[in-house]
Amino acid sequence: MADSVRLALTAADFTLAVAIQNIVWGISQAPVGAVADRFGLRITMIAGAAIYVVLQDYISSMTQNWMSFIGLLFVMVVMFFPSGILGMLKRRATT
Repeated sequence: MADSVRLALTAADFTLAVAIQNIVWGISQAPVGAVADRFGLRITMIAGAAIYVVLQDYISSMTQNWMSFIGLLFVMVVMFFPSGILGMLKRRATT
């Protein structure tokens, strides 16, 4: 069964969500790589996975269009926190 049918989405909604996710994934590669170089690959992977799962669970309980919100959130994080969330937290801890 197609995911768009299983999730009760129109093909346009599903395609938009996948497109946003792919764009965010592509844009986030350089900043995430910089964070991984700075803090280590294991910490970056664990933190990123934990944040993604918690936000996906929380947002999906509020709306059926949770993929759009996750994509928008990823774009905002990359735009407003170029050194990453961990970089921002570490910078605040040292000041």
